[in-house]
Amino acid sequence: MSDTKPNVISRTTLVPLGVMCAVVFSCAGGVVWLNSKLSSIDYRLATIQKDLDEQTGDRWRESDMEVWAEMLRIQNPDLVIPKPRATSQ
Repeated sequence: MSDTKPNVISRTTLVPLGVMCAVVFSCAGGVVWLNSKLSSIDYRLATIQKDLDEQTGDRWRESDMEVWAEMLRIQNPDLVIPKPRATSQ
């Protein structure tokens, strides 16, 4: 017969059990933290996508066109710059 002792939880097994518990709880905490960060990123991306989907038309407005034409007229007095006309939509 062999002289091996059966596995019994005793004072000698406290350190390995403590290490195992620390590793398990650290992994669980890491998973929870990672899940919350990924959920936050997913929410941000959904918000950005929603904002992009809601934008209609061009960002170049008629008032922007008028300001640009006026600045062009001031900076280039020798050019004939027509007044911008309203775009039909």
